[in-house]
Amino acid sequence: MIYNEKIYYKKINDYSEYKVVKNRWEEIIDMQEEDFKNNFMIITAIENTSMQGLIVDKIEVDNDALYISLIREDAENIEFEKYKSGRGDFSEEQIKEFKELDKKYERTCICYLIPRTMEKENIVVTRNLRDDEKIFSESFWEVKTENFTITKEMPDINFSSWENLGNDFYALRITNCSEYKKFVNNYNITDVKWIDFEDIFEIIVIRANDENSIGIDKKDDKIYEVKLTDRIENNSNIKYSGIVIKAPNYMNLKENYLKIVKK
Repeated sequence: MIYNEKIYYKKINDYSEYKVVKNRWEEIIDMQEEDFKNNFMIITAIENTSMQGLIVDKIEVDNDALYISLIREDAENIEFEKYKSGRGDFSEEQIKEFKELDKKYERTCICYLIPRTMEKENIVVTRNLRDDEKIFSESFWEVKTENFTITKEMPDINFSSWENLGNDFYALRITNCSEYKKFVNNYNITDVKWIDFEDIFEIIVIRANDENSIGIDKKDDKIYEVKLTDRIENNSNIKYSGIVIKAPNYMNLKENYLKIVKK
């Protein structure tokens, strides 16, 4: 199995490989040899008990990769928590329900049957965090930036879902790791770990031309201005210039709490 950030995954491509895995994990999906003509299987497994309770969040694909993201299931069930701690009186039916929920929560592996139409050589598996797992403390955390460029051979970007800042500047807020991983994979920006999103969110700003790099100035505690800086040399292969802005989660609590504007 391939390991990354406390998650293991394995692709099962044919029936002979499936039979070997099935002997180890009897609970995986039942499949026949003919099923592998139009499908393949992915198995994810967690490293330790700190990752228990994960379920599938998203299974997505783009031109280059298959993305699988996991997220912790919302287990906020007061009666179930009482049962787990040995408090309260429950009916046989409730106890049966709680035992099934307990088994589900403690499972460490998930198997996925995925159509061949989504098959990619590159597979990215990560975890997203729910808001109640994130830290929104207003303790000091400096906003950080990283410049990057998008070259002509990289995938084009549809800016329809981005915020138009004017003068060909576009901004996109990213609050989960799976979305950010797509940019890492397609545009070669610096990778992050899913645990980083416990403290931060990301804003990607792109200018749809190839002449200058992008910088930001702090106008006040809530407003940062994006601006053009140095002209990019040897820019014949550059399509867009961009900047990644890393900011603490509390700055995303309210609408426009952290505002990016064009200078």
